[in-house]
Amino acid sequence: MPTLTITNLTSSPVLVQELYASVPASGTLATERTQSDVLGMSSFLTSVAAGDLSYVITYSDEELAAGLAGAPIFANVDRPDSSSVATGLEIYNTDDTAPNYSDGTDWRDAAGSLT
Repeated sequence: MPTLTITNLTSSPVLVQELYASVPASGTLATERTQSDVLGMSSFLTSVAAGDLSYVITYSDEELAAGLAGAPIFANVDRPDSSSVATGLEIYNTDDTAPNYSDGTDWRDAAGSLT
């Protein structure tokens, strides 16, 4: 199952109603969720849109190889500008052979490093 990692971008805990959990101030919370699960979490997505939370969904190599991720696939040269896509959008990077996500400004890998 894919891992949803939520990062709190504020200095106060943020409640994610759909998970019955709070993300600690400036901290992270990891749980197993799919992209379709996330799209059904309206209060969570409201917090993301407000800039309080960011998220990334990561998949195992086996899930990616099996095509379970459903993420768009790009090489570095073909990726859209990270500032032109939704913050948190995840793609599969064929050059890195790993998922990347947009932080709204740059493309990052699962560890948060620029890619």
